[in-house]
Amino acid sequence: MNFVAFERAKQGTGASRRLRNSGRTPGIVYGGTAEAQAIELVKIEGLSVAEAASASGQSESLIKVNIHRGLKRLAAIVE
Repeated sequence: MNFVAFERAKQGTGASRRLRNSGRTPGIVYGGTAEAQAIELVKIEGLSVAEAASASGQSESLIKVNIHRGLKRLAAIVE
């Protein structure tokens, strides 16, 4: 599955429940020496650019830029 991750400001049970009810997935990123970061994930697999923009709250242009950047990073890893 493909997701887009966003930093989220609100934490806690109520905030997580509201995210799940809106079709998003709450999460926490742990690692290294940095503090844990609350995130929200939006599933974009199988969606058109317009649908992904609507689901993530981003513009269609930003979705296209993020896809391009992701493909560029993936190509650099594979090479």
